[in-house]
Amino acid sequence: MKKFFENSMPEDPFDCQVELADNERCDPTKIRDGSLLFRPSRLVVLNAEKSLVRIQELREDNNSDWNVSQDLIAIQCWTADQYTDVKKVSKPEMEEIIGDVRDCVCKVVFTKMPNANEMALFLREGSQLIESLETTEEEKVKFYKKLFECSQKGEHRIMRGYITKIEDSGMVQFLDADLEAKGETSACRSFYMKNITALTLRLVKYVVK
Repeated sequence: MKKFFENSMPEDPFDCQVELADNERCDPTKIRDGSLLFRPSRLVVLNAEKSLVRIQELREDNNSDWNVSQDLIAIQCWTADQYTDVKKVSKPEMEEIIGDVRDCVCKVVFTKMPNANEMALFLREGSQLIESLETTEEEKVKFYKKLFECSQKGEHRIMRGYITKIEDSGMVQFLDADLEAKGETSACRSFYMKNITALTLRLVKYVVK
């Protein structure tokens, strides 16, 4: 029964806790192809061994790809993947932090909104499972409450990029930098602030407790 309610986290190959000197923002030895950096120019790493990066805003320009020193990366670049500290925060605290991201690159983990068909299927299968249990009515009520709470949440998603706007409704407009790096014409995504479960920003990984 416990596994039915579990919403497993997707694998994140870029997630990386590091130790840095006081004047550093990033560990250049831990970046990899596909890492995202913020200088404040939007940079994507094309070849980590050669320190080859691309300015995302100029990706179709002949001067968009260039090699940089590790010192520049370490001292001047934020990354969406590395963090030195992990902090447990409440949902209200997370909303305050999200509001202060500004134009820095970040990584968000959130639960997407389930569609009506997915929700109906989840509730039907969950109800059948609960009714098949040999337990008290009181325990079944608890399971039904948990079932309803879980039905409001979809799968976990991980996105790296930039917050472009936060609407009064709590809807976050987000530029998916991985899609942008691939040259996708529609790289804008959206999610509700209340559905955020984790945020990596400026060397801190915030996790909703």
